[in-house]
Amino acid sequence: STFSEPAGLLGAFTVACGAAATAASTPAHRGARVVALSLVAGGGLLAVTAKTAYAPLLLVAVGVCVCTQVGDRRGLSRVAGPVAAVLVVLRAIPLIVTATAWQERQYGGINAHNVVFTLVLPELGPTATAPLGLPVEAMGRSGEGYFVRNAEDIPGWDATIGSRPDETLAAAYRLLAANPDVALRAVGVGLQATRGADLTYLPSLPLGLPADRYPPMPRYPDDYPVGAQGADTAGFRAWLDRLTLPWLPALTIIVGLAVGALTALTRRGSPLMRGAALLAGTAATATLGLAVVAVFGDGYNELPKHVWLAAY
Repeated sequence: STFSEPAGLLGAFTVACGAAATAASTPAHRGARVVALSLVAGGGLLAVTAKTAYAPLLLVAVGVCVCTQVGDRRGLSRVAGPVAAVLVVLRAIPLIVTATAWQERQYGGINAHNVVFTLVLPELGPTATAPLGLPVEAMGRSGEGYFVRNAEDIPGWDATIGSRPDETLAAAYRLLAANPDVALRAVGVGLQATRGADLTYLPSLPLGLPADRYPPMPRYPDDYPVGAQGADTAGFRAWLDRLTLPWLPALTIIVGLAVGALTALTRRGSPLMRGAALLAGTAATATLGLAVVAVFGDGYNELPKHVWLAAY
């Protein structure tokens, strides 16, 4: 999925440009609004086709389109934005369904494992094993991502995640819903990880190297934990502790949401200030959505990579 990040960034940038043009213009600026709608709709569609986890950008794009009016006249001018939103959704749905089905076939059990073993068990402890259908002995592998040892020899794994990943993942989500403080803390960790979002744990090599020139796969436990990879919760937490200003992303989100909501409700201020405030709220909403999907989609495993776009 590393190849999806640049395409997602291009989609996010395009959505931001269109949203900025919308916020800084009025319905009388028909040409500007048409271009803005095209940018927002196209950027949202590009982002979600790059990676289904970027669906929050599509939702933001749809919301901006719905709220955009083109022209001062009643009737057609008022439905241009909603029509654009409907067209984008109709185009995106089959692409999202296809991509999601592929993800489930290839990584359904792996994603479920990572949510359970890198997020739910480390945060909730042994009491979470029974609701997940796992024996308490599975806690011995708590904090370990799937690819560390490919989930080998984990007690109860084959009967739960291995054979019914969807049911196990649903049970994990029920546990998180029953413990909203843990779920909120997990989102906070996702936002904190944007302070160090990078891909430095991946080897940087020229394309086309002979097979014998590639570095060997990591070995457990010698090559773990790699903190930024998030495959080992202890190493990941140590990596988090080294980040500066860990509270800054959450504070930025809160301020952006508050400023955007207040501006939308009061409709006061100069056009430039209102446009900047609305864009801040839009960006904060998209960022929060990206972090939520990253955390609850694959746990803390590879979280810095999964929030790479949110960091921008």
